[in-house]
Amino acid sequence: MQQYFVDQATLTLGQVFTIEGDDFHHLVKVMRAKPGQVIQVVAANQVAYAASIQTIDKATCQLQVDQILQDNCLIELPLDVTLACGISKNDKLDWIAQKGTEGGMACLQPLNLKRDVAKWQANKAAKRIERLEKIVKEAAQQSHRRQIPQVNDCLNLIDFIRQVPNQAIKLIAFEETAKVGHHQVLAKTLSQLDLNQEVLPPLVMVFGSEGGLDIGEVEQLQAAGFKACSLGPRILRAETAPIFALGAISYALELSKNGENLL
Repeated sequence: MQQYFVDQATLTLGQVFTIEGDDFHHLVKVMRAKPGQVIQVVAANQVAYAASIQTIDKATCQLQVDQILQDNCLIELPLDVTLACGISKNDKLDWIAQKGTEGGMACLQPLNLKRDVAKWQANKAAKRIERLEKIVKEAAQQSHRRQIPQVNDCLNLIDFIRQVPNQAIKLIAFEETAKVGHHQVLAKTLSQLDLNQEVLPPLVMVFGSEGGLDIGEVEQLQAAGFKACSLGPRILRAETAPIFALGAISYALELSKNGENLL
């Protein structure tokens, strides 16, 4: 079932609402939707509903809410995960935005780091963020997320450290940690979380670009409470590491039933 996000704060059974703009174009022009077809919509309260198309005109589509879906609590990761990534060349940040959304990230935070191969150009920042926001919205719809991840403007390391919440779980994916065989930090950190808590602390994880992280940056992050961790014995590409980390987090917190081995 196709999913779309709508602007309404909440929806009620029988309510009629309108889809327009890019979502209308995709639903009607691309997916060739017709009156009577049922789609899934998510309101701003992150609740999903089944809605049937009532009428279609040149620029808008009217739908009626038929059902409140019951799987709303099963979709999102049990904690908010921010991927803070250096700027890589080509479309690698776009790829991280898309696959990170599919993997459950809550926020994408671009970082200006010393070894970045590419640069975040201030005069193009608005368009870059607009593109990333479109990517995460489409990926959230495709993967039936209940929230659209946030995309932040690029920060330098000092400003980034200042805005990380004190209660956050702070990690650095650092390849030098992997090289010396210290692979237990991520697993230990996740295993210590109490999944019975009503609200878990957010998790913020830093990743370098193709050039990796400078040792001075790692020390600066560690001084602010970040822990360097390994993602296993193999060195991952800049665009692969964040997605690999999300998979590990999902397994530890969603699929392994508080540490019970499913294999």
